[in-house]
Order: sequence, then C-alpha cells, then structure tokens
Amino acid sequence: MRLGSQFEARLAERTRIAQELHDTLSQGVLSASMQLNVANDQMAPHAPFKPLVGRVLELMRVVVDEGRNAVRGLRVGKGGSQDLTQAFSRIPVELSVHDGPQFRVLVEGAPRALHPIIRDEVYRIGREAITNAYRHSGAKSIQLELEYASQELRMLVRDDGGGMNPQVLQTGREGHCGLPGMRERAQKIGAKLKIFSNKT
Repeated sequence: MRLGSQFEARLAERTRIAQELHDTLSQGVLSASMQLNVANDQMAPHAPFKPLVGRVLELMRVVVDEGRNAVRGLRVGKGGSQDLTQAFSRIPVELSVHDGPQFRVLVEGAPRALHPIIRDEVYRIGREAITNAYRHSGAKSIQLELEYASQELRMLVRDDGGGMNPQVLQTGREGHCGLPGMRERAQKIGAKLKIFSNKT
C-alpha cells in the first residue's frame, strides 16, 4: 500500500474516532458536570462536602477541556501550514501559562500546505516537546522553529533550561509515554527525530 493511501485511511479512522468521542465521552462528561453544578448550587455554603464537590468540578472542567483539545487534534482538516504556526502559538494559553518562560515561534522559508496527517503528527511532536520544556526544564526562554526547505520540513524546539537526564533521554520518564510517543509519531510519517541535552 502506498504511503498516501495509508495516510488517507488513517485520516478517515481519526475522523470516525473524533466523532465517537464527541458523541459519547465528551458529551457524557459535560452532562455529568452540568448536573454536578446544579447539585453544588443547591448545597448549603458551609456543607462539609462542598469543597470536595468544588475540586471534582474543577477536575471535570480540565477533563472536558483536554477532551475537546484531543477531539480537535483528531479532526484534522485540509488547512494549510499556517494553521500549524497558529496552533503552536496557542500552546502557552492552552497550558494556562501566565508567568512562565518567554515563548516564540519562528518560521523560515515559504510555508506550504501539508497532508493533514503529517501536519497533525508534527504538531503533536512539537507540542510534547514544548510541554516538556515548560514542565521540566526550568527554562526562561523556549523557541520553536519551522523551516520549510524545498524538499522537507524541519522543526527545532530549543530552550535554555537545565537539560535532560541521560537516562530519561534514552528511555523516557517512568510511567510517561512522552519521548517514546514522539519517536513513534516520527517513525509513522517517515521523519527523523533527534533529541539533544546539555547534560549528555
């Protein structure tokens, strides 16, 4: 099967999954959250369980937001590469980072449309790298560069943080699938992934 046909099959499957998630899980959690809000409003202000209900409501809000982001990522459209730049630029807002590192996106070359599957995998790899930098690097500055060459797209994420433990660099953090997931996504689209740390 040609690579293009594989991409089209994956795109159709992702669209189907996105629709099912929206119609079942996302809507179900949202409905439960609305009912819990009603119960919270009817609860006496000093009821012993009111703080717990408040924490559960906040957790459900986060789950709903993350679910929407996941569905949005699965529903890749036919837009151009400009969508990729805009999507990366929105990451600090989606992570609710207000006083974190300075973040910027640089684009070199003439942006061009990418196949939706390729664009989506590039975005997810870049998002994971940026999220890791925010959470673990202690950086003051994070930068993502997109370079559109004649025959390829290069993406570089760099930060001025403390670097990554060599063991984590090789195998990832225990209980997390971030780095292995990035490598798998790159392999699926025939890309090369290289990760460097100033601790190695």
